[in-house]
Amino acid sequence: MSDALAWFDFDVERTEPLWDEIRMPGAESYEVVAGDDTGGSYLLIGPDDPHPVVYIGSEGEAGLIAFGLRDALAVLVGLPGLHNSTVVSVFEDRPRLLAWLAECQEKRREYIPDLVGQQERLRSALGLPDAHELLPAFHTAVLNWRYLPIFVPENTYYRPLLGPEPPDPSHRTPSSSSAPSALPGEAPPERGDSGAPRPIDGQTQLF
Repeated sequence: MSDALAWFDFDVERTEPLWDEIRMPGAESYEVVAGDDTGGSYLLIGPDDPHPVVYIGSEGEAGLIAFGLRDALAVLVGLPGLHNSTVVSVFEDRPRLLAWLAECQEKRREYIPDLVGQQERLRSALGLPDAHELLPAFHTAVLNWRYLPIFVPENTYYRPLLGPEPPDPSHRTPSSSSAPSALPGEAPPERGDSGAPRPIDGQTQLF
């Protein structure tokens, strides 16, 4: 299973400590649980399930992917990479985004053996929802500054995967009450009893 996930940029063998010193806006703890072949890392945030899943890229970009590992893996397996999947907001131009994702999916076939078969097997084994149905929730998550990491040496936010730059965090304190929220007009995904996805059964076996 872990070998198959590595084809989709989620390599559980890449759990090296982050090169950068970071903190989350709400001062939550985090754990590196996987990485990709560009030097990016995936973090599980906080002590409670379902954990928010945050991606930090090697070029200074970052963002919340989902509230829960299942939806995060669904996005990674079903869509052609985080960067390709955030070239334009689904709320601004859905047809353009879907056309681009279809083009990228075809290119993906050139380097991932039996792409569709691997996607279907992973969806079945892990109970993953359809990634295209998650696009609005995924883009809402990425636009949520509440989980955008801060680069401690310069006290600046990482560059969002999608959307405008957040305000300077220097006037904020690292507490949950003062942490930045979602963009104006964008409600963050709800959690827990309000409909957040359940963690994957036996998810610890993935790591």
